[in-house]
Amino acid sequence: MPERKIGICPQTELTCTFRKDTRACRELDFEYCKDFAVITGSANKPLAQEIAYILDAIIPTATNMFPDGETNVKIPESVRGKNVYIIQSGQPNPNDRVIETALMVDAADRASAKEITVIFSYFPYSRKDRKDESRVPISAAVMAKTLKNCGAKRILTIDLHAEQEQGFVDGPWDNLYSSYVLIPKIKEYVDNSVVVASPDAGGVPRVNFYAKMLRTTDIAVVPKIRNPQEGNVATSLGVLGNVKDRNVLLVDDIIDSAGTLVKAAVKLKTAGARSIIVAAPHALFSGKALENIANSPIEKILTTNSIEQKEKVLENPLVEVVSIAPLITSAICRVQSARSLDQLIIDTNGKNH
Repeated sequence: MPERKIGICPQTELTCTFRKDTRACRELDFEYCKDFAVITGSANKPLAQEIAYILDAIIPTATNMFPDGETNVKIPESVRGKNVYIIQSGQPNPNDRVIETALMVDAADRASAKEITVIFSYFPYSRKDRKDESRVPISAAVMAKTLKNCGAKRILTIDLHAEQEQGFVDGPWDNLYSSYVLIPKIKEYVDNSVVVASPDAGGVPRVNFYAKMLRTTDIAVVPKIRNPQEGNVATSLGVLGNVKDRNVLLVDDIIDSAGTLVKAAVKLKTAGARSIIVAAPHALFSGKALENIANSPIEKILTTNSIEQKEKVLENPLVEVVSIAPLITSAICRVQSARSLDQLIIDTNGKNH
């Protein structure tokens, strides 16, 4: 098949030609196909390539670096009058990703794009969602306002650290859930006799959701205290719930140094858990995270490619990476054709709509 321009099929000049083995091919209505373009930043090119494969499209990278280290942005084709979708991840090097995304939004806005949607597979600075001590910023709010001020109409994220961040700006902000792709994979490892556990009290709503999807009523919590003066250092206090002789699914949203997860896993194992696997959509694996996990009771980590993973992660037998490309592709198609995103939520039977 010949190459197609971003958003336009080269065969008909009217409609995209989708691969027949994807969900997306049935979701984009004919009259909407011509007026959209998808571009990507430099943070997670493999994810963009997967989305391009599903769309049967070419998704160009719109950024490179000047010799002095400044970011250069140029959209390779006209986007005048089109809806533009910008795919980006907030890691690695979040400060670079922030300015890169802002410049792409500004470039699309100045190029007379009809509407700009920023898709962050991992939203940078999302853990700074409130003023938890004196003289500190609410960094997630600054991020969102920057995107809006540069010209973004819509923000689309995957598993925000705190859903109230959607209220930081006026206008549409859609937050989707990687459970769309994680739940089917989790079911390959556990059944409805599993205990779903959280490494902290704040994750209880997430645990309740996963328990409902897996059709179990058994949950556990490993509450912790965190000293804000010590950064990511947290202390687990114990286990609330019965895990003795049970398989445990430990659910979190972000794996950073893995200190919290490892401490929770040790507490769960001490309390009698038979086995422990982890599900978390965003895995940074900072510092000695992989070493910490290898020396813990954790038997498997299920995560996504919201952040581009290094070879040492992809080759690690304890880690399995599930792609969110089908989720993002379906979201693009539904936004483009003015259809509800509710259909991307897994129903109570754990099935994808």
